[in-house]
Amino acid sequence: MNAGGDALVLERVSKRFGGIHALSDVDLVVEEGSIWGLIGPNGAGKTTLFNVIGGVHRPSAGTIRLHGRDVTRLPAHAAVPAGLARTFQNIKLFTAMTALENVMVGRHCRTRAELLAAVFRPGWALREEAEIEASARDLLEFLGVADRAGEPAGALPYGQQRILEIARALATEPRILLLDEPTAGMTRQETEHLMEVIARIRARGLTILLVEHDMNVVMGLCDRISVLHFGRKIAEGPPAEIQENEAVVDAYLGRGRF
Repeated sequence: MNAGGDALVLERVSKRFGGIHALSDVDLVVEEGSIWGLIGPNGAGKTTLFNVIGGVHRPSAGTIRLHGRDVTRLPAHAAVPAGLARTFQNIKLFTAMTALENVMVGRHCRTRAELLAAVFRPGWALREEAEIEASARDLLEFLGVADRAGEPAGALPYGQQRILEIARALATEPRILLLDEPTAGMTRQETEHLMEVIARIRARGLTILLVEHDMNVVMGLCDRISVLHFGRKIAEGPPAEIQENEAVVDAYLGRGRF
């Protein structure tokens, strides 16, 4: 783990939906360059926490800081420029567009060409578009799907669609990547390949916050793990410690799972 400081800090973050307390006083300190796991049973509040961090929901209480910046009231459309990118439980690709075009869409948030430049196509805009394409191709190569660049995203095998969604997120140049159940629906072979991909992404210096139900993935990748149960954090620590935590075993892992 890179001890380069704190990438993400949550202090007593709560979220209420009417009378339902989806999150209650959640504290979290995610270190720069780490892979941090977030686990818990269905309904524990994991996706709600992602939505609060990413500005989809505004917390009812508490503070969120991203690399020292207070982003508690950051709207969702400002999350990417702030250095935060995410994937979703359900794949959200532009299925009729090619794999390359999907990644290029992600990259456009870091460029300056707007509507008039797209219409009149001055030289600088053409050069910028060429740079976007080159960057997108580099990402597809890095993630091992460059050979599918010209194919419609919807025609790719399921596992490669998952990787393509990650490539599009990386195209935004995030500092923190939120992965929401990235191996859901994958075969064991696809899952093992994705684990290798995630490890390579971290090696580039990104911080990764991972929600995942496959405990082999969580225990194999994460530096530390936080456990939610009914919206509260009930445990936190390295994988070996979490596996032996009685409260976690009773609430989620069960006996004899490892």
